[in-house]
Amino acid sequence: MIVQLKPEPAQPDWTKVCGKDERTKAEVCYTTRDFVTDKGQWIFAVAVYDAKDKRAQKTLRILTPLGFLVPPGIRITVDKGQPVAGRYATCLPHGCFAEANVKDDFVTALKKGTSLNVSARNQAGAVVTFAVPTEGFAKAFDGPPIDPQVLAEQQKKMQEELQKRSEELRKRLSSQSGNPAQAPAASRAETGPNN
Repeated sequence: MIVQLKPEPAQPDWTKVCGKDERTKAEVCYTTRDFVTDKGQWIFAVAVYDAKDKRAQKTLRILTPLGFLVPPGIRITVDKGQPVAGRYATCLPHGCFAEANVKDDFVTALKKGTSLNVSARNQAGAVVTFAVPTEGFAKAFDGPPIDPQVLAEQQKKMQEELQKRSEELRKRLSSQSGNPAQAPAASRAETGPNN
């Protein structure tokens, strides 16, 4: 099964954020974007971490939905390229983080590619592949980082958008079922990682 994703509307582009690693004192940048289903439900986030330290590897960190088998981990490809194995690092109430160390050639392929494909096994053992569009990744990865103030405004706008969608869903559910007690649980699932 393939799940086609689209960019989160409240996050217009891939975003590059930089800061200092307190432990190594090296600058670390990550290029990230959130993705939604065709119905606009938050479901996925991708970030590529690049430390400006000769010894550091680039890391691909992905936030997936809950409900996948942890031991086999994930498989990641750019378009139809060589697969890279990733493993789950931690799970939170809204999803699980998986990570993979990637080489420069993977990042180069990601810059030129059209789709980042992330495959995981669901609880029935079937493979589910999330097709993440990569348009705009190269520009953000190679460009300057976002201004922290602009980032704060973008995050605030995204949070407001998620709250608005959550409220709309809550209203729809309570008007359909006539049981408002069920609405908050569904809306928590809708709001994604920022709650």
